[in-house]
Amino acid sequence: MTIQILLFFLEFITVSVFSKYNIENIKIYNKNPVTLSKCGDLICSNAKMKNKIFYFKLSDNTKISINNDSKKRYFSGELFVFIKNNKIILNNKLKTDDYITKVVSSELDNLLLNEALKAFYLIVKNYTLSNLNKHSKDYESDFCDLAHCQVYHGNSYKEKIIKETVKDIKDEILCFENNIAKTYFNAICGPFRATTGIIWNYDIKYIKGGKNTFNNENLATTSNNYKWQFNLDKKELNEYLKIEYLKIFESKLNYVTIIGDDKTKWNGENFRRLIAKKYGWGKLKSNQFNLTENKSDYIFSGFGFGNGIGFCIEESDDLAKRKLNYKEIINFFFDNLQIKKNNCK
Repeated sequence: MTIQILLFFLEFITVSVFSKYNIENIKIYNKNPVTLSKCGDLICSNAKMKNKIFYFKLSDNTKISINNDSKKRYFSGELFVFIKNNKIILNNKLKTDDYITKVVSSELDNLLLNEALKAFYLIVKNYTLSNLNKHSKDYESDFCDLAHCQVYHGNSYKEKIIKETVKDIKDEILCFENNIAKTYFNAICGPFRATTGIIWNYDIKYIKGGKNTFNNENLATTSNNYKWQFNLDKKELNEYLKIEYLKIFESKLNYVTIIGDDKTKWNGENFRRLIAKKYGWGKLKSNQFNLTENKSDYIFSGFGFGNGIGFCIEESDDLAKRKLNYKEIINFFFDNLQIKKNNCK
């Protein structure tokens, strides 16, 4: 089945929620509240029922919490609870349009101006339709709820505004040579945008890289993550990475492509993942950085938040302030995409 056919028949998306947590128990505040926990290879309920899988038809705004209410969110649609690889999985199934709207809401701390919001909606829609079944093996779902896929926090007060803003363009799709375009996005890209060749070693020719300027002016320079800096203890990091020293060997378009020491080297993206594994994604926010050091610390000074490929959310809002419409905003980040309705044929 081609993606074009899926556009007509793909009615639902399944997303794994609370996916980064080790879930010990779940409370579902539906019409009849239920508490679930793991019992060996089964799921047990407070009603003394045991099953391999529990299914719930959720009301419009059902509160779900995990681990004795330490984390809670609100969801709609359907919920499947089961165990896989000795881990409790919570899969939320919902209409595709609703999923896209909720992702847009979850990815944004504050709503964008209308034309930027329309552009971002189509970017999320294209990412969704071109990355189905991303977690079919580990979670039996299309997506997780993390930035690894797209951030998804469930229901939000912002959804009504988003739906009203995009109502005239929600059937549109971004196409390249009669296929759905693969679109990627970042919170903010900084002074340069990367190409897929720099970050992933293969080219997607319609994704633009280079200076991230409009009329020779940098965009979104007042945003929090446009510029950042943090320090890491040299001894601690060297021991963690099993290296003698740390040095940048190569950068392209200001993005680090080779880093390490004489014996061990990583490409920039793998290095960022290693740092995130120990220190979290909020430290080394992009591969667009310089490295200096003092007696005790490595000093990372960089720009942007994300891999720098494709659409830049903060910059799109700046472009909307400069009176670009949603099509012009998309064309700023991508080359030769066509906007069609419902399919790319």
